[in-house]
Amino acid sequence: MKCFRHHTEDAVGICKSCGKGLCHKCAAELTDGIACKDSCETRVNLINKTLDNNQRVVSVTNKQMKNMAFVGVVLGLLFAILGIVLLQTSTVNGSIFIIIGIVITVSGILRLTKKAQYPVISADNKEHHHKK
Repeated sequence: MKCFRHHTEDAVGICKSCGKGLCHKCAAELTDGIACKDSCETRVNLINKTLDNNQRVVSVTNKQMKNMAFVGVVLGLLFAILGIVLLQTSTVNGSIFIIIGIVITVSGILRLTKKAQYPVISADNKEHHHKK
């Protein structure tokens, strides 16, 4: 691939913002990417900040999801216990509460699994990915 501006020069990278091939003269090396010198640097820095902020939001969201999953398990168990107590006076009402309790408990347990979490890129993965 050749440089977008200097057609005889080989490109050393691609701008993270506009996707153009860049030679050494045109490339501005930033912390997490390459940008068109004097053109896309601000935008690439903004892209990098946005990605970093998104990772923090995902991390907080995962913690909130885990907390809500625990609440679901506890509420589900409480519903099931209430259903067992209600079985003594009404089989139908008791059974309904037990079923609801089981569904809520299972839902909470499933939300505690790793598959239910959003992926978070750690600093180590980010550096490893950047070196490729």
